[in-house]
Amino acid sequence: MRFFSDRKIIFSIIAMIILLMVVFTYDKWATYFPGEKIESKEFAGHIDSIEGNLMYVSGSFVSLDHPETGKVASEIVIEIDSDTKFKRTLLYLPTESELEETGGVFYPEDLERDVNEVNFIELVGDFNSVDYVGGITIYAKTQENIYGMERILASEIEYTVAVNPQK
Repeated sequence: MRFFSDRKIIFSIIAMIILLMVVFTYDKWATYFPGEKIESKEFAGHIDSIEGNLMYVSGSFVSLDHPETGKVASEIVIEIDSDTKFKRTLLYLPTESELEETGGVFYPEDLERDVNEVNFIELVGDFNSVDYVGGITIYAKTQENIYGMERILASEIEYTVAVNPQK
């Protein structure tokens, strides 16, 4: 009978250790269970390709309550319809002579920029243009939670393109 008594004590100790681990790590694992869902209504990334009214984008979901979602790379399909709104920011990079004056240093917040409302046809034109540097960074916004989805319908697209300086 002593064998069963020792076994109960060992089992009790193991159960206590597991319980303490769960209590002290709750904030780390709780967001992965169905009871608490991560909410994201925005996806940020770079356009990989455009086919018809679909954009294939690599990036990450944006969540203010769970900033760690920005560290997880995802690939999604963004569907565009007639209600999707577009806002383009053209960011003008410094010229070679301006870079020489500053020793090659520039601050993006100081660069000239133009912000305009555009349409999907203009976005496709921007994507296909050779005048832009580094691809197109987009922020797709929706009305509902899209976290973890592989395909979304965007209500608004904001994107930035860096424009080569005039030589």
